[in-house]
Amino acid sequence: MSKKVYAVLETFYAFKRQKYIIYATTAIFLISFILSYYMIRYNIMGFEDFGNTIFQSLAPQFEQFRNMGFIDLTIAIIINNLFVIFLNLVLTIFSLIILVFNSFVLAYVASISDLPTFLLLVVPHGIFEIPGFILSSSAGIIVFIGILRWIKDSKFHKIYLQDALRIFVVSVILIIVAGIIEGTVTFSIAKSIV
Repeated sequence: MSKKVYAVLETFYAFKRQKYIIYATTAIFLISFILSYYMIRYNIMGFEDFGNTIFQSLAPQFEQFRNMGFIDLTIAIIINNLFVIFLNLVLTIFSLIILVFNSFVLAYVASISDLPTFLLLVVPHGIFEIPGFILSSSAGIIVFIGILRWIKDSKFHKIYLQDALRIFVVSVILIIVAGIIEGTVTFSIAKSIV
């Protein structure tokens, strides 16, 4: 068996072994998105105001992106998103905070947009980016579980670290693909809409 085939099979088995973590992380993202959307839409507990504040603070960054060319924009998006998923891995269980925050931002955009605009601005790159964020957060949680097992058993279980890294590599690939699509396709759509 070649090394490439072995690597692909081991990645597949890592996903199989850690499927419940990935399912749980996906559920957290989806539930957070739905709750955030509802709370923003009806301004429960000032969620709409909170979303407005966040977007006002991010406005200068968006303006900076608007003035970039496709290549510079794509590189900036990829670097930013790679930094976020790296944080997800390093922060272990606390990566859920980043995941919930991203679902909140997505829910805010959904709440201020009509459905066709939202789909046009999110779906092209989101089908890669959202799973990339979810998988990187899952990898962080797997690292956390591995650390807990290490503390409990006084023995290092390398399978957790290996699985986390394999899943993380897939998230890196998804984030790079998403960044390329966001910097080209999504940005072109956004320019034509605006």
